[in-house]
Amino acid sequence: MDIRCLVVETDCLEAYRLLQNSATSYGCFTLMPHIVELLTRPWNISISHVVREGNVLADTMAKMEVDEIFMCYRFCSPPDCCLDRLRL
Repeated sequence: MDIRCLVVETDCLEAYRLLQNSATSYGCFTLMPHIVELLTRPWNISISHVVREGNVLADTMAKMEVDEIFMCYRFCSPPDCCLDRLRL
């Protein structure tokens, strides 16, 4: 996968603030050093905070049952579980 431009949206305001400030003290966020390392790679990254109500579709997709953990999925059409969310 050759990623040059990445858009990251989160509904966790604390995580957003940590990412925006490239925090060096992460507290209990054990993934933060790894995320910060990813942010330093040679690609364009846009990080934004979205309100939880605006993130319902992504939340629904994240809760989908998948066959394999850590697989990358590409959808050509919305999954059935998302159709009701799209009609809102």
